[in-house]
Amino acid sequence: MIQIDIDPAQLVPSLGAIELTQKEINAAAHRAHQRTAKAVQRHVLKALSKELETKNNKAMRRRIVLKRRDGKFSLFVGLNDLPVSSLKGRMKQVSNGVVFRSQRFEKAFIAKMPSGKKSAWRRRNKNRNSLVEVKTPIQSDADSAIRRQIYDDIVELFRHHFETDIKGRLAKKAAKL
Repeated sequence: MIQIDIDPAQLVPSLGAIELTQKEINAAAHRAHQRTAKAVQRHVLKALSKELETKNNKAMRRRIVLKRRDGKFSLFVGLNDLPVSSLKGRMKQVSNGVVFRSQRFEKAFIAKMPSGKKSAWRRRNKNRNSLVEVKTPIQSDADSAIRRQIYDDIVELFRHHFETDIKGRLAKKAAKL
């Protein structure tokens, strides 16, 4: 979970936003928090999709949950194992299993289901219909991608959104006079 807490009170004097009321500054900070949170969510999705080489963003989009409360936001990224069918790459049937991205899955086989989904499957027990799709771990790759991509840029991103909003409010106030 990524938690971010940025204090906009430190940025206000440097922006020359003294003519704005506290209510307007709080509104600008709220909007900057929201825009920063959505931007971080997009950046995480893009970084994970690129690092893990997913076929589409749908598998990863469902795993990224954004929570905003009281000027703080937290981003939860589900890093449990992904099904092999949602990742790019070619599966190869070998004598006693399946090889996918230099990872070997024992007692697995490649099959195309009636829905058209081709993937590696494994039986849970001796029952013919007890199939479960093979999943591959993604946690280590995803952790490193998130750390590289996100933590450096968050404060600068918030600062950009906050400055833009303050400048817009100052321009709007000057136009009314």
